[in-house]
Amino acid sequence: MVEEKLLNVEDFNEDEEVQEEKIPWKIEDLGGADWCFRKIKEIENNFEEQAKYAKEEIEKYQEYINKLEKQKEDQTNFFKYKLQEYLIERQEEDPNFKLKTMVGSANFKNKTIWDYGNEEELIEFLEKHDLKDFVRIKESKAVNKADLKKNVFVLENGVVTDSNGQIIEGISVNKEKEFFVKIN
Repeated sequence: MVEEKLLNVEDFNEDEEVQEEKIPWKIEDLGGADWCFRKIKEIENNFEEQAKYAKEEIEKYQEYINKLEKQKEDQTNFFKYKLQEYLIERQEEDPNFKLKTMVGSANFKNKTIWDYGNEEELIEFLEKHDLKDFVRIKESKAVNKADLKKNVFVLENGVVTDSNGQIIEGISVNKEKEFFVKIN
């Protein structure tokens, strides 16, 4: 087996560094190989047991986090609803009312939703009415929505027109108010 070098107290000199001679370990017979196999099996079994335990604990913590997130969402939604209710009530009295305190603020912001409907119909319309600059051509045709939005006008009723006042078919715009809360 492995030969060990023993040090005696007398062999130790404070001025000299003691260096142990390291003898490389190697398997010398089938018994040694068998011992290695058992060690590998023991390590793998220990790993499997520890990994299974850790995964079970992670699942428990994830369930706990999910429960906390749900609880947080329910509670914050309740208070946001109460703030929204209060804001609506106050804005009925005074349309310019802004809900703002040292701790936070809440209000409605206008949200614009563009509905392009049938994009093929819109592409056909844009090409037919010399608005080809707003059609992006790749392997397939697609509306260049960003540039189109910058160069059209939206009327109060959600109708979209070009600079000549021509109604662009295939687009409608809906404006909504979206409630938001900001905590300082």
